[in-house]
Amino acid sequence: MDDGWHNMHIPLQRLHETPRFKEIMAAVKSAVATHGSQEICIVGHSLGAALGLLVARSLAVEENVKIESHLFNPVYPYTWVPGPHELIGDEALWSTVRAIRYAATVSLTHLLVDAETRSSVEAEFLRLQDWTPHIYVNKGDPICRGYWEYFHSHERLARQGSLGARVSSMAAPYSTRGLVFRGSKPMHLVPSVVIHLCAGAPMDVWTDLSDYRYFHHNLKNWWIKDLKVQTRHVRISSW
Repeated sequence: MDDGWHNMHIPLQRLHETPRFKEIMAAVKSAVATHGSQEICIVGHSLGAALGLLVARSLAVEENVKIESHLFNPVYPYTWVPGPHELIGDEALWSTVRAIRYAATVSLTHLLVDAETRSSVEAEFLRLQDWTPHIYVNKGDPICRGYWEYFHSHERLARQGSLGARVSSMAAPYSTRGLVFRGSKPMHLVPSVVIHLCAGAPMDVWTDLSDYRYFHHNLKNWWIKDLKVQTRHVRISSW
């Protein structure tokens, strides 16, 4: 199966149904059984990072196995070119839009999802609180920058007082797309993450890249000399 076929499952949040996910999950489980989870580290880039994130998340939720994970430019479920914050042109306004969206998610969840299912989803999210993946995001990369936007918007919302923090906390375990596609597994919903954010290198650093549309998605960006990276731990309020 090629990468494109697997990538199509990410927006639908059904990557867990693909053969490659199942193969990786089996390989990681075997490694854990042989060596122990403390001796395993999951590393991936792009689709590999998305698969690694979902495998590690699934193991944390389903088997309480927490594996150190370093994920470079993972494909985000919602990819925009340009990003919606750029279309709006104002970061504060974009954060307000995200806050409204989170409030809508909470409302729709309580309307469409029964209390027993909500309790199960929240219990699953709670089991992730002691697992913190490292996600490496290039801000200029439309394929992965949604991770930075997602956690940054939760940070901003939590700083808006108790109401903002409560909306952030209540929305965090849920995906609006998951309300439509039942049986989906959203890989990006985690309560804690270490974000490594870079702005990327000048376009003329690499002369061998023929397709500049994906320049900022290239793994080579992460070993550029004197690369400036901002690192911070983000934890969604109350989780």
